[in-house]
Amino acid sequence: MSASERSGGASVGPDAWEYDVLAAAESGGYGLKGIAFEIFHGEGLVDAFAIPHARFKSLLARIELLYSVENPYHCALHAADVLSASHCLRKALPDVFSAVETLALYLAALGHDAGHFRLNNAFLKNSKHTLAKKYPESVLENFHLGLVFELLEDPDVGIVPFLPATDLARFRALLSALILATDMSKHMGLFKELQRWVGENDGARDGDGDDDDDSRAGAPYDTLNDAIEASDAANDLLRVPHKNGHGGGDIPQISGARDGSNENDHEPWVRPALERASEKDRLVVMQLLLKCADLANVVRPLEIADAWGKRIMEEFYQQGEKELSLGLPLTTFPNRRNFDYVFARHQLGFLVNVVRPLFEVFTRLTSFDAREAVLASAAENGDAWTRRESQNQPGRKEAAGRPSTAPTAISKSPSSSSSTSTSRGAFGALARQNTITMMRAFKQSNLTMLTANAMEMTGLDVALDEVRSTHWSPYDRVRVVNADP
Repeated sequence: MSASERSGGASVGPDAWEYDVLAAAESGGYGLKGIAFEIFHGEGLVDAFAIPHARFKSLLARIELLYSVENPYHCALHAADVLSASHCLRKALPDVFSAVETLALYLAALGHDAGHFRLNNAFLKNSKHTLAKKYPESVLENFHLGLVFELLEDPDVGIVPFLPATDLARFRALLSALILATDMSKHMGLFKELQRWVGENDGARDGDGDDDDDSRAGAPYDTLNDAIEASDAANDLLRVPHKNGHGGGDIPQISGARDGSNENDHEPWVRPALERASEKDRLVVMQLLLKCADLANVVRPLEIADAWGKRIMEEFYQQGEKELSLGLPLTTFPNRRNFDYVFARHQLGFLVNVVRPLFEVFTRLTSFDAREAVLASAAENGDAWTRRESQNQPGRKEAAGRPSTAPTAISKSPSSSSSTSTSRGAFGALARQNTITMMRAFKQSNLTMLTANAMEMTGLDVALDEVRSTHWSPYDRVRVVNADP
């Protein structure tokens, strides 16, 4: 049974942006091994290197075992999701990648979080973990890479012996560079490299050629001051577009014209640029493709984005509790109070400051349809999280239950329901005001921000009086943890 048949009867497969790995798992246990073999075999990669099917399936099964079933987010299904997103994005690019490049990309997607144990690099460094002593930089990424290479060279399941000697060095270098690129501390440098390459090849620089505009580069903000300095740009980015007119603007226009004959056409400069790209620039494109895939759940359709977002929040909470108990600097959320508000704020901030800027640039290289699908989901998700942040702001629940004589900024009066421009303006103003307030709160906070995904944790009560522990299964679709009374 195929992935599309397993995913609740849906007609989409792993090469579609709407593909839901969690639904595929729920509808019959279609996990990493099944999804991955369908992709690798469908692309002809197993046969291209004459790898016996049974051996390759055994390799996939061993990779799946490297992911703990206790991990809400960094589980085998996340690896399968990143693989499906990598597959979707690669298929949306011109067909210029070799078999060994594609093999390395897909295996990097599968193994990029192998062995993850729900703690980030900041925690490992602050706690002086053994791995942090072994790998001074990119601690977890080097750990994941080592586990992947061990399997690929395993005498029973490894596939290295099947790779041509002429491709082996290239394969090793690609796999290493791709997995190490998933370290968020490398995000800014790689993103700027992609911006440079796109600007040099399409004749126009994104961001009006301002090399110092780090805010639009989707910076991971390793420090508190970095986040504060980016506040003005974040306010602009919060004008999330939506093709259906619910979020303040239209989908960004794609430079260049369609030729009108093929819905999957690209901008005319893309294929020639990729074909003549240097090995270094070609690698940058592959690295950013994998980074997009790693963050893709944020701009998948809203139901999928919410499901994965709640999973990563649970891992944040677990780490925050450990940091509090050990007296370590807080690098993520320390408790589960005001979950709906914190969740919406976190998702919106990460979308605006990191994920959407990245996809806006990368999808310049993809087909028009792929670009529209991604940015439409980004717009819809941004709208939804903006509304939820406002509706669930602490202190507003009681007020929401009392009669109101006037509509709030997000209420729809009879006239506003027929005027999308009014609602767009209200949502945009509200989003910008929320960000300004958030950034001011940053300045008052003494919490250390060392994690890219935990940018939005300020304003939380760090008391643990209402914290609850939760048991997770990687096959749970949605687990909302809300400690509010």
